[in-house]
Amino acid sequence: MNPDAINNQDWTPVVMSRKQNRPEDKAKELRNALRTGAVEHVSKSSTNRNTAMNPRNLEKMIDSEDSRIEIKMVARVAVDAVKRRRCELKLTQKELATKASVPEQTIKSLEAGTEKHNPQLLMKLQRVLGVKLLGEEGVGTPLASK
Repeated sequence: MNPDAINNQDWTPVVMSRKQNRPEDKAKELRNALRTGAVEHVSKSSTNRNTAMNPRNLEKMIDSEDSRIEIKMVARVAVDAVKRRRCELKLTQKELATKASVPEQTIKSLEAGTEKHNPQLLMKLQRVLGVKLLGEEGVGTPLASK
């Protein structure tokens, strides 16, 4: 190719650029919109479903909303029944956790009274310990053998 042919072209260089929106500008616009009342409330939502559905994050979301939802804890009667029966069987918390196929920390938090109500956990413990842990009446009484 002839180098003079390129030089004889009547092309003029064109530079196209666009103003970049910087994060500071967006924050400033948002503050102004909040101040003037154009926007009532802005909340960030998570796009990652795993973190959004995390129980800790759900509790934070519940606390941040206007309506309060009570989180049901394991009944004190059931907690006392678990402790009493575990001591009767001379089991450690670790041994009970192993027999019930749950983490040891779950048994510790249950006996401390900080475990949330979990019917599946109570069913496992009910089967292992042989005492009734679910229901309104008769919690702590021996289960009828079949």
